[in-house]
Amino acid sequence: KRPPFNGWDPAILRDYVTYGLLPNPDGEGYVLACPPRIEAAVYAGAGSGDGAEVYDAVEALDIPVRVMRARERTSTSPADMSSSPTYPGLAAHFRHGTDLPYPNLTHFIPMEAPELVARLILDG
Repeated sequence: KRPPFNGWDPAILRDYVTYGLLPNPDGEGYVLACPPRIEAAVYAGAGSGDGAEVYDAVEALDIPVRVMRARERTSTSPADMSSSPTYPGLAAHFRHGTDLPYPNLTHFIPMEAPELVARLILDG
């Protein structure tokens, strides 16, 4: 019943509970299957720099790229996952980039709209 899980597709939520959680070795409840140091490293790296170091590689790609973005960020908190952490101008840096904004979805687009994501993948 609580965000962000209340917006997830029920089958995705079931998989998350089945495969993404482990019984808490210290007692009641569950813990994430992803080791805390790995998750912390992902979040620590996500906010570092302005991404300029990857633009040369991005601009060299000669393939179609679709950048899916959730609603724009209104919070400055890096822990706020209700919006997209993706730079709004990212698609423009690809030779064949397309920006696909989904303002009705959160950062958890694949969990909220798996059919949409699958269709975009299959359509190439």
